[in-house]
Amino acid sequence: MTEAEFSKELKSLHGGYVLYGEEDYLKYSYSKEARKHILDGMFDEFNHIVIYGEDFSLSSLSNAICTLPMMSEKKLVEVRGVDFTSLKKDELEGLDEVLSEIEENSSHTVLIIRADSKYFNAGRLPKAPSELYKIMAKHLTMVQFDFPSPARLRSWIMKHFSKWGVSFKESYCDNLVDICGHDMWALSNEIEKLCVYGKMNNISEITLEHID
Repeated sequence: MTEAEFSKELKSLHGGYVLYGEEDYLKYSYSKEARKHILDGMFDEFNHIVIYGEDFSLSSLSNAICTLPMMSEKKLVEVRGVDFTSLKKDELEGLDEVLSEIEENSSHTVLIIRADSKYFNAGRLPKAPSELYKIMAKHLTMVQFDFPSPARLRSWIMKHFSKWGVSFKESYCDNLVDICGHDMWALSNEIEKLCVYGKMNNISEITLEHID
């Protein structure tokens, strides 16, 4: 599944999803957006289960998937920061078994695995997927997040400046990317610095001089 296809499905998510690929910022943004559509604001502290890398185990994942939601139709299980590249053969076999549980619990549970780019090896797609990818794809929907195109990145940069109420010329976007790189996390942080600097110094428009 592509990012665009996942975006269209946000209001009707069911079963399990793996958000993988090069652009970690987009995975964060979409998982945040998904929470708004899955959780209803009632007993969210019980119906939103987050498993972080340091707490991850096959048993904790299984328990989270199989637990019924409290006073709500659905619950959300999120997995974040797990180093999937370190899983051994027996652990992969166990993961295969645990992920199969999402199929019989999909009526009340949505599972989102946010696979950080440095901790997930998809193999050489589409011809030679990794063993991990094949196991996950057997039970979950794989959603790929690549670096955005230059045109989309420029649009995203302009929206970020606009949210801060700071003027920024679109022609400067390439200069910003040349200095900061294409990673949207890095760009988001640097845009925030520029906007805060502008606000503190009563600067209404960020220029190339400020970027330098």
